[in-house]
Amino acid sequence: MLSVLQFALVVAVAAYLTTVRVALDRRNHYSWEQLVAQHDPGAGKRAAFWNASVLMKMVDYACQAEQPIDAALAEALRTEAMRVRLAAILAPTDWA
Repeated sequence: MLSVLQFALVVAVAAYLTTVRVALDRRNHYSWEQLVAQHDPGAGKRAAFWNASVLMKMVDYACQAEQPIDAALAEALRTEAMRVRLAAILAPTDWA
């Protein structure tokens, strides 16, 4: 029989997995206009980090289209977006 702690752990893991599943499902149903609206026109680390995330979502959208983009191009865009996100995190200036 499960102890209270084990039961709480199982419930927490189930809640987390459900939340992740809902977020992924929601992300897969964005329209192009919704993705474009997420673009942050600002400058700085926070905008760069956010816009790199938007770029990755746009690449996912393009890959799921009727005529998907080239796989090498998609991978290059994803790699560049991850590089920008990492650079934004590691940059020495404050988050503004």
